[in-house]
Amino acid sequence: MLLRLGLKALVLTGDGDAALKYLHMVPAVSEVFALHIHGDNGARVAEIATWLARSVRLILTSQVETPYCIVPLGAFTDGDRAAALAMYSGASSVDLLGFTTLPIVCGHKDFCNGRQRASKSTKIAVGMKALKLIAGSLGYAEEHDNKGTIRFRRQPEAGFYA
Repeated sequence: MLLRLGLKALVLTGDGDAALKYLHMVPAVSEVFALHIHGDNGARVAEIATWLARSVRLILTSQVETPYCIVPLGAFTDGDRAAALAMYSGASSVDLLGFTTLPIVCGHKDFCNGRQRASKSTKIAVGMKALKLIAGSLGYAEEHDNKGTIRFRRQPEAGFYA
């Protein structure tokens, strides 16, 4: 979509599980990629990071603290990692447009069966719970509008970090 519109994202997030044809498009749509490392993607992430670092600024993220130069976001899915990264960066507000835990279509992956789709819906629900905890700890209040948008707005009294 961004390519068709001639737009670039400020930052893209992912954990390297997307099809390679999409990962190779990253430099065309963003100058920064937050690459998430977790237990079962270490070898793939190492390979992806090697060639992506040549063409974009790379931010390595994880769910937990590590002794390495990796940002421990604590978030669970690509979407809530992006929102958490914006909050940690001091965004005044973060909007989630069209957020849903309804059945997922994984068109960005090379392989996605029914079991993976069901587990993805569960991951997104857990991710939203994690994001609400992160937002609260950083001083963001949750708001909803009548169009289905969820907005996390930083509260002035919270300062940069609550």
